Amino acid sequence: MKYLFLCSMGQNRSPTAARVAKDIARKRGLDIDMFYGGIDNGIEKEKSREELVEWINQYDKIFVMENRMITERLNHLVVDSKKVFCLYIEDIYIREDLELVRILENNLKLFVS
Repeated sequence: MKYLFLCSMGQNRSPTAARVAKDIARKRGLDIDMFYGGIDNGIEKEKSREELVEWINQYDKIFVMENRMITERLNHLVVDSKKVFCLYIEDIYIREDLELVRILENNLKLFVS
C-alpha cells in the first residue's frame, strides 16, 4: 500500500500527517509507504499532465488537507474519487504542532488500514 499526503506547500501538515499515519500503521502491523508533497508548491509545473496523472494514480489512498485541493487541483486530473480523502485541516499549523498531531491521530485512525 502507498499513501500520499498533500498540503499546500509540503512543509507542515502533510509531512506531519505522513509521520502520524506511519506510526498508526506500525502499531497495527501494517506495511504502508507514506509520501507527502505540496499541491500548491509546483508539482503541476514539474510534470506534464500525463505524468502527473500517472504519478497521482499510483497511490492507493490520497489525503488532502482542504476540500479546495480536490475541487481546484485533483478533479481535473481524473483521479479516482474513491481514493481521495479530505482531512479538513486548515493551513494554520506548523510541522509537528501538538494540536495538529492530535487532530491527525483522531482523523487518520479511521483510514489507515
